[in-house]
Amino acid sequence: MKRPEPVQTTGTTNPLTADTAGAAKYPTLVEYLTCLTYDDGTSRETSTVSLFIEDGKWKVAVNDRDLRRSAYVTGDTLQGVLSLAEKGLANHTLDWRLWASQKKKK
Repeated sequence: MKRPEPVQTTGTTNPLTADTAGAAKYPTLVEYLTCLTYDDGTSRETSTVSLFIEDGKWKVAVNDRDLRRSAYVTGDTLQGVLSLAEKGLANHTLDWRLWASQKKKK
């Protein structure tokens, strides 16, 4: 594997927001990962996506760092799980799980 070159950034420019191919294919997912504010103007912490293979299946975890929750999708292909994450975010149908620190104690 070739060592990646460091990304040169200037100020507040995020090089990932210029990914027009990704934004065209997965617009809601890219917005969820890169948007720094909610539509009302309040700030938000950006989200992350974790990709992994488990039991022979691709899995994606969408991690909402601002609301401290995660949602998982599983599929046979990488493109398939990214499409499922996109669709779930766009349709508000992901099954979100609160992080342990967010769960109420009994």
